[in-house]
Amino acid sequence: MSSGSYFTIYRKHTKKKVAQDVLDALKEQYRKSNQNSFSSSSKDPDDFPILMHASFKSELQEDDENCSVYYDKDGVVHDKLLEFHFGSSFTCLKEKFRTNAYVFSESSVIVSKAEAEKMLQAIEYVLSEDYSKKFEDILDNEYVEVFGRGFSKFDDRFSSSSEKVYIDKNDDDWTLSFGDSQWEAEIQSDDEETCFNLKRVRSCLRAFLDAESYEWSGQELVLEYSAY
Repeated sequence: MSSGSYFTIYRKHTKKKVAQDVLDALKEQYRKSNQNSFSSSSKDPDDFPILMHASFKSELQEDDENCSVYYDKDGVVHDKLLEFHFGSSFTCLKEKFRTNAYVFSESSVIVSKAEAEKMLQAIEYVLSEDYSKKFEDILDNEYVEVFGRGFSKFDDRFSSSSEKVYIDKNDDDWTLSFGDSQWEAEIQSDDEETCFNLKRVRSCLRAFLDAESYEWSGQELVLEYSAY
């Protein structure tokens, strides 16, 4: 089974709720899904997603892709606006938020604007490749390590050696070299993938933070991070 994660931006209608009977019927579909699913690790029949898809059915069938409406536990209406998807290599936020794709209520988290601003700040710093211990102390941003870990230029940012040494065993002998083209090519490929993922997260966060939210009319933007 494939795995990955994605961000979703919703428009929340704070003054608009679905009828209670409709909400109850939808929750019943999720209850049936919990009972029938062999992949779910949840033992709670009332395990619901943070935002429930209005067209969700417990049977093994596709949800209506044309339906972009979701409800929270109280029935407040959310319209899905944008999604930003990531492959299995992007795991840092899964680990940070401890998401569990096999439990509805643990498969996603809502990211506040304050948290999104911290994420964006950290990504801008990691991608800048202009690193400073003093500046990191000033930032005091936990997401710097979250997004930077595994990016070779970040991992080696304070290394005193500019040239890496490789030691290999060949039969009964050891060889010492100051370069490994195959290993360095793999590192470069990983770094390129990391940069791609970080730039995609940055695009999502900028869209969420910069878009008009219209709170004055009973609307606001919501950012959700989900794992599967």
